[in-house]
Amino acid sequence: MSLDGIAGTYWDTWPAVFATEQYHHEIGWKGADVLGIAKRGGARRDAFLARPMARGKLHIGSIDLTPKNCLETVTSVMSVDDLRVQTFATSDPIGDGHTLSHAEILPPR
Repeated sequence: MSLDGIAGTYWDTWPAVFATEQYHHEIGWKGADVLGIAKRGGARRDAFLARPMARGKLHIGSIDLTPKNCLETVTSVMSVDDLRVQTFATSDPIGDGHTLSHAEILPPR
């Protein structure tokens, strides 16, 4: 399953984003980068906004967040109101007691 971004606390999110980007580099993948949605993620606000507006949705893996909490984090970090969220897959355990939930962020109606 392809994710556009990873959301959670700073120390959970950024290592996951960097590991994913390293993996993409190693396999020669030339797709869009993975967005980190945590403290300091707001610097990528324009890139974040471009994706759901162009494609109609954004798939976010949320570390230890429910889809509702993920939407709250996205709204806060990216300073965007009126986004919507729905679950697009079941949650998965990812080790060390963490859970990855899958939130589909949708643009405002």
